[in-house]
Amino acid sequence: MTERRSTQFEACPRYDRHELSEDQIVDIAKKAVQLAREDFYADVGRSVTNKFFWAVGLLVVGLLGWMTAHGYIK
Repeated sequence: MTERRSTQFEACPRYDRHELSEDQIVDIAKKAVQLAREDFYADVGRSVTNKFFWAVGLLVVGLLGWMTAHGYIK
């Protein structure tokens, strides 16, 4: 994480009158795509990890049930 600067910035009173060049627009779009991808991959990773732990839990419960039914655990 980056450290926040203590300097306070004020909004530009003419923010609606600034024109962006084509290169600036492309850079903004690339950054937006990069952030969207990172967010998507984080969500997918979280989902896959959650499903993996559910599957391991079900496998352990099933294995314990099988071992109890066959006399390995009393």
